[in-house]
Amino acid sequence: MESPQIIRRHVALLSDFGRKYSDFLVARRDREKQGHSDWSSRQWSERELEIRMLAPRAEAAIEASGVEGYAELSSVILAFKDWLGFSFDARDDDLQIEILRLIPSQVAGLEMRLEEAEARPAKSRWRLPTLTGRIRHVPPVLGFIADIGGTIAVIVVLGHLVGAW
Repeated sequence: MESPQIIRRHVALLSDFGRKYSDFLVARRDREKQGHSDWSSRQWSERELEIRMLAPRAEAAIEASGVEGYAELSSVILAFKDWLGFSFDARDDDLQIEILRLIPSQVAGLEMRLEEAEARPAKSRWRLPTLTGRIRHVPPVLGFIADIGGTIAVIVVLGHLVGAW
């Protein structure tokens, strides 16, 4: 099970990826409709690079969500399809819209896992091994006496080994 901190990072990353990917797809559709874009060629390249860099981590977050996603997300996020096949300049973005459509469910899956992780009791710090509270049907008084007796026995044995007694 992953820690709440890791799951929170997955939620933030997948949400960030979803926003940026959505902005990219909307801008791409606007560019196709209008024939030009508000983004310069450099901005297109930067946004494409940013999406490609976020994709592997988004894929890991999707996997951690437990909700169905696309394998090899990095290879399909910018592979648009037309009648010739897949390319960046193709017009059909149904696959990309489907990927985008699944992200809210995947974020919800991560949030559910986060709730479960936060509900789990935190691991307590290391303690000396004792009978008190460790063995179910031992009354606390007997466990305490056994713990003291065991401690005394260990001290006596160590004292004999070292030659103190």
